[in-house]
Amino acid sequence: MGKTIFIGDVHGCLDELLSLFNKLNYVPDKDRIIFLGDLVHKGPKSAEVIEFVFKNSYETIIGNHDYYFLKTLEGKSKPYAEYENIISSLTIPKEKIISWMNNFPCYIKEDTFLAVHAGIDPDGKCIEENNSDVCMNIRYWDSANNNFSSITEHQLKKSDGLIAWYEAKSEYFDQFNLMIYGHSAKKEIQFSKNHRIIGIDTGCCYGGMLTAYILEENKFVQIESQQHKQFDY
Repeated sequence: MGKTIFIGDVHGCLDELLSLFNKLNYVPDKDRIIFLGDLVHKGPKSAEVIEFVFKNSYETIIGNHDYYFLKTLEGKSKPYAEYENIISSLTIPKEKIISWMNNFPCYIKEDTFLAVHAGIDPDGKCIEENNSDVCMNIRYWDSANNNFSSITEHQLKKSDGLIAWYEAKSEYFDQFNLMIYGHSAKKEIQFSKNHRIIGIDTGCCYGGMLTAYILEENKFVQIESQQHKQFDY
């Protein structure tokens, strides 16, 4: 049996990703790699990360930044400076990238885990309805209005009445031995619900760490970022 390895938000940090693979002792054709989304933007080598993941056919859950990039590739969003830089560096035809990214799932649900980019709502409707908007963007839950919010921690006000989605009371959450997500960058790995819900976006693109989790070993592997330290995320 090989290892099941989840990797947090890469955001264009190729050098750190390659170092992480070396530290993981990854075995091709035996170990399973699942990226939790946001391969692109913010870091210096988004095109190279895309090509690395594409050429190796690693499983990837779609993140909000991947979605924005994809919609721009498809001509459904207006091009922006970072997009132009990425697309000019890609050697893979645009049509192949579009086809590949359109097959990214918004979650992977199996007997032993649920993997998602941002999170899910407490009643699990986003999973039942395959609602990628929630899976890609949720950070907080508004129990009064039974709705999600994607605002950042810096935008949050006490008067909003919001709680982190993973802190919500939920019988749906209880069915999973492990729920693992990225999206919400923190300095440390985030644990909730007796370590059954784990966040592994540790802000590599902000000068933090790139984090992987090996399911069968219950083990975290991290690489220090080579990026400049940024805001206090």
